[in-house]
Amino acid sequence: MASVTFRDVSKKFPGGGQALRSVNLSVPDGEFLVLVGPSGSGKTTLLRLLAGLDQPTSGEILVDGKPVAGLNASRRNMAMVFQGDSLYPHLSVFQNLAFGLHGKNPERGFANLRNVVLSLFGRGNAPASEVDEKVRQAAAWLGVDSMLARRPNELSGGERQRVALGRAIVRNPVAFLLDEPFSGLDPMLARNMAEEFVEIQKRLKTTTIMVTHNLNPVLSLADRIAVLRRGEMLQVDSTWKVFRKPASRFVAELVGEPDLNLMEVERIRVVENGNHAEMETSAGLVRLPSRIAGRLPGKLTLGFRSSDTQVVPCGKNACLGYASEGELDDQAVVFPSGVVQKVAFCAPGWRISVGPGPAKKVECGKITWHAMLFAESSYDGFGPTWLAPGVQVRTWVRAENCLWLDRETGNNLLKDA
Repeated sequence: MASVTFRDVSKKFPGGGQALRSVNLSVPDGEFLVLVGPSGSGKTTLLRLLAGLDQPTSGEILVDGKPVAGLNASRRNMAMVFQGDSLYPHLSVFQNLAFGLHGKNPERGFANLRNVVLSLFGRGNAPASEVDEKVRQAAAWLGVDSMLARRPNELSGGERQRVALGRAIVRNPVAFLLDEPFSGLDPMLARNMAEEFVEIQKRLKTTTIMVTHNLNPVLSLADRIAVLRRGEMLQVDSTWKVFRKPASRFVAELVGEPDLNLMEVERIRVVENGNHAEMETSAGLVRLPSRIAGRLPGKLTLGFRSSDTQVVPCGKNACLGYASEGELDDQAVVFPSGVVQKVAFCAPGWRISVGPGPAKKVECGKITWHAMLFAESSYDGFGPTWLAPGVQVRTWVRAENCLWLDRETGNNLLKDA
């Protein structure tokens, strides 16, 4: 087990492209860290540099506080799992799992090809009893213990990927480096395998860095998330902070569902009321602590997710629910009352568009203005039955769930508030 540190690590390719720009990252011993970012952001390059498959142009990489520059890949004891399973088709599952335990000398790497081949049949460096024990234990953890005699072409895609993970586990490495290990699997299988692997990882307490484009299988499993863009590290934080306190609009749109709703907002006036302030904006009435309201510029971008919004019906005199009496106990953005334009049902809830507003259609989580009401919700006896075109409603979202973004840079103005 080991801690990993990147200090001002940069990587330039001979053709002039720059994959990483002064990246700083510390991964404590035993942590499960997920690297996310668009294609070309430098995620895989970071893994390859740590594994010793590439060398940084500048900067320093440390494992347990010791620089690893000059150590070849075989001496770093990192187990890397790629998107493809990379199994040997002519070997059984048992032999594939055992491959990394045989014929390897920590001082010289693999002695020679003959030793590797012999080791597959129990005559290599590692004792046969130790190999058998480790292979069968890993196979049992991953649910492939009944398939040890099969060849890779007799397995499903998910089973092959389990074997690839098992081959990494049996080596007892100082770190697991996973490059899109579940991307070729269907969503349900990917989720199940991610949960199983994290359970094993926590049992072994092995430092793990995983690259992924799809956060859904691992969003709730990671200890922290690191966001890369164009070779720069934008944010490294807990899952909750990356989702609720993203550093920028880019991070907010990359991490989390449903998609972010964005509105251009202009401040009209601010009325102080004790520790709170009522801020009238072009989007509606905003209620915030005075210390926060004073930090916001006159022009900004308001971001919020439909899953954070609430909708209440309006009666003859007032709208039921929050903000009808003008209380300041809670902080919220209260949009002007409007009329339901369109209703659609998209699991797991009702989606409606409320006018007047920039959107007049429903696309289940991808429109500029819409609100969501879960089918099991109700307000003072009002359930989904009142969601019909022509019904007057009021829409609001808690201010703490809103993002206040700089209109020019996209940076979160209240990330540390």
